[in-house]
Amino acid sequence: MTGLGQTPFGTSRFGGLGQMVIRGAVAISTHEVLVDFDKAPLALDPGGYESATNPKNWVIAAVDPTRGGARPTTPVPTYAPTVIGVGFDDAFPKQVLVAVDLPLEVGVYYDITAQPAIEGAACETLTDERTWRVLARHRTRVSPVPRSLLDRYTDLRTTPDGAVVTAAGDLDSFGGLEALQLRILRRITTALGGFVMLQGYGVDVQIKSTLRPGDVQALANAITAQLTQEPDVQQGSAVVRLVETNGVDVVTVTITVSRREGRDRTILYEFPRAA
Repeated sequence: MTGLGQTPFGTSRFGGLGQMVIRGAVAISTHEVLVDFDKAPLALDPGGYESATNPKNWVIAAVDPTRGGARPTTPVPTYAPTVIGVGFDDAFPKQVLVAVDLPLEVGVYYDITAQPAIEGAACETLTDERTWRVLARHRTRVSPVPRSLLDRYTDLRTTPDGAVVTAAGDLDSFGGLEALQLRILRRITTALGGFVMLQGYGVDVQIKSTLRPGDVQALANAITAQLTQEPDVQQGSAVVRLVETNGVDVVTVTITVSRREGRDRTILYEFPRAA
């Protein structure tokens, strides 16, 4: 048994002396791929050149069946996800979770590749197969992700004067619900296409524009569609209302999300309505 349930990869693949191999990989949720090594990889430095937790050491690519390499009945992917983080729990040192920015499309195959720079915790060299093909599914194949990995999606703490620096001289960051609230706020107030490098990020009906009654449901639908693109959100819904508060027209957005650790959260945002 492991922290993510019984390993689905067996125990037959092992590297030799001074070597480390990947025993297998599996998509365990809409935004995460579990990779299992035969030995503990170097994982304590997310920015380290040899570290398995450095996102730059991983590449994920959707497999297009029209170009060969996947079953002909496999759906054609419509977008390409990007690796945004790699989780690690020292209680389960042989596994890492590779997180992507966009949800994996159900029924699509993905090739996930580890870069040869990755080393083992005891300086083992990564050898043998480094690219593994995984299938995105409706349901997870192993037990839920350990809670210790869920709040790795962090954001920088800032003030009107700029970024906050810790006593050690590092940029301060925060995670959990606080970071999720900020990421959702940023997502739902960004115009669709506002970030060229992030396809599908943002909403096409702007909260702070002149909203007509007919725009309310369209905005709610657009926000709901965006919520599950956050990697730590399993399900989400949004309700948008136009209300008058103290003589001021206000747009209220009530969002309910189920986070991947099993807790539901309701978040209320209020925006002055444009004249």
